[in-house]
Amino acid sequence: LKMLEQSNPGQNVWNVRKTSNKAIHGVYEGVTIFEAPAKIGLNQQAVGYVPTDEEWRFPNFGEDTAHGREFTQSREGTFGGDNGTKSVLPEHKIWFFYLQRICNHCTYPGCLAACPRKAIYKRQEDGIVLIDQSRCRGYKKCVEQCPYKKPMFRGTTRISEKCIACYPRIEGLDPLTEGDQMETRCMAACVGKIRLQGLV
Repeated sequence: LKMLEQSNPGQNVWNVRKTSNKAIHGVYEGVTIFEAPAKIGLNQQAVGYVPTDEEWRFPNFGEDTAHGREFTQSREGTFGGDNGTKSVLPEHKIWFFYLQRICNHCTYPGCLAACPRKAIYKRQEDGIVLIDQSRCRGYKKCVEQCPYKKPMFRGTTRISEKCIACYPRIEGLDPLTEGDQMETRCMAACVGKIRLQGLV
């Protein structure tokens, strides 16, 4: 969002007064990650960034929440980083909670188009987007171009990984399902039943 704001200062607004049958909640008058490059001279490349090695050391809870070195407790007992920034968390201490970053398996995946090794492909039979681990060389182009930051770079293997949509379960090859085709594991385990699969 910061990069979009730099490319189009003060103009990325949601106009709720402009409504229609197709846009009942208003119209976004700003630029998208695909339109912004023309304004800042990136040619056809979508606006994106590659997280640093320092960022990869910590779980990615979201791009707007307290995480990483800046928000760990210092020797003085205050929460802050090397650069003097502080995060005030009066109610809770920071704890690790794992939330699966489910791939959207986009119709037109930005990660697929960005990969110089052609290691990412979309299965024709069900639309699942996968990374061929044998072809990936860890260039992080998929991480940079995915607007949702679903591909993750694993520092130990130096290649990218992402959600595989539990394709063995969908195909009925998971030994736990005894040959039955099943929904993805995250859908089955989600207590709130907010995970959906297919065209929504």
